[in-house]
Amino acid sequence: MGVRLEFLTNLNITSVRGENTRRLLDQFVAKYDGFYIVVPSGFTTDYASIPEFVPRFILDQDDAHIREAAVIHDYLYSTLSGNQLSRYMADTILYEGMITLGAPRWKAELVYLAVRTFGWLFYKKDKA
Repeated sequence: MGVRLEFLTNLNITSVRGENTRRLLDQFVAKYDGFYIVVPSGFTTDYASIPEFVPRFILDQDDAHIREAAVIHDYLYSTLSGNQLSRYMADTILYEGMITLGAPRWKAELVYLAVRTFGWLFYKKDKA
């Protein structure tokens, strides 16, 4: 089965002063298996919540292999998404997004395992 996630727009963000978050300057659009995901302009994200014990050479919060996929994932985890998709689907989209962005399979699987294990702590809790 091929990857079913496409990023349709470029990610246009700015850092939020004094915080470890970014704010979208424009809406960010992706398509997953025919379903459009539109992250609105103004949405804030921290990309990926990587625990401190994970060495940054393995995965960094601003890693090009996760950045866009993490924005979609953060949005789907937020109540702002309108409960469009389940947590399982949000985690699957993160995995497929990382593969689309060129992440090695082991890295995408490591992140997927982490969000399946600990994601419930953050699901539907807005940062914005």
